Amino acid sequence: MNSKVNKKILRLSGVIALVFAGCALVVGLLEWIVWGIASDIDFIKAGERWSASGEPYAVISLYTEEGSALSAAQIEQYARSVDDGLASASVDTSGDGRVWTYAWSAEKVLNAKGPRTNKNAAVTVCGGDFFVFHPLKFIHGNGFLNDPSNPMGVVLDERLAWEIFGAVDVVGMEMSVGELPLVVVGIVSAERDSHAYEYTYGEIPRMYMSYNAYDKINGEAADITAYEVTLPNPVKGFAMNIFETAVSVNEDTTSLAESTERFSLTNRLANMKSLRYSFVRGDKIEYPYWENEARMTDHTCAVIMIFEVITASVGIAAFFLSFTLFFSSGFSFVTEAKRLVTRLTAVMAEKGAAKSNRLKPNQ
Repeated sequence: MNSKVNKKILRLSGVIALVFAGCALVVGLLEWIVWGIASDIDFIKAGERWSASGEPYAVISLYTEEGSALSAAQIEQYARSVDDGLASASVDTSGDGRVWTYAWSAEKVLNAKGPRTNKNAAVTVCGGDFFVFHPLKFIHGNGFLNDPSNPMGVVLDERLAWEIFGAVDVVGMEMSVGELPLVVVGIVSAERDSHAYEYTYGEIPRMYMSYNAYDKINGEAADITAYEVTLPNPVKGFAMNIFETAVSVNEDTTSLAESTERFSLTNRLANMKSLRYSFVRGDKIEYPYWENEARMTDHTCAVIMIFEVITASVGIAAFFLSFTLFFSSGFSFVTEAKRLVTRLTAVMAEKGAAKSNRLKPNQ
């Protein structure tokens, strides 16, 4: 090594470079953790599931207070308005396949009666393509169709099936809610590898009932508190503009969000900045369990983002400090390369001379 090189400074530069590498590794690990927990949020990927050829779609969710709940007629009117908006934006909606879809739901507690006993259950009353947005983990059977002429199929979670039937594989068996007879068409798992999901799903057993069936119990009423759509989004903001134009949104009583890029770096940075306000509720909306799961994950990712920013800041500082020390040490790759070439040339010359001497005849 050149005598002008300050070896102490060069070694210090190397140590600090290792700090930079360690920080980069930690940031990568934290990003992997965020990707893992965010991938558990199924409804934000409804656009990917709906898209036929991979074109970009946005997932938009609207939640209302009970006092501002929507009726099925309003939902259908919104759907027609969205169709009109897409047509005005030159999006063809006249083909055989639908270019967008939607679902609506409400959270209730009803008494479910089976042959074994009856049990109060959390009930997700739903309509539209609910199972596109929420692809539950079916153990037996499958979801019901959005068919007003045959609304009597229900989906139970395994806990409710066990409590009111004494068994889990009960697809095709009858139960009732109030005086309304229903047929079990599917059984879903109430568990998933996500703490946020387990917590927000709750301990009370759950069932999923079509909104048409609920109407037969309760009569037509404005009970819908969640409306979800997935729309084509060729450019950023296109889908939200269509939706806001088609739907009447009262900002005082509703919450509206595009969830497609919910866990993007930009959104996580914004959530990190507002983290101390995350537990402050400014509305009276009772969010469904999947939105509460997403909100808990928002909070977790914001906390992780704090550690990422701190680690990345240390890493960036370490990179520039190592870079500065490296050049101030006097070390030069060009000089060292030339020195190495000179040394290798000398060694090769010595070996050549020695070989030549061995080949000379003895005098």
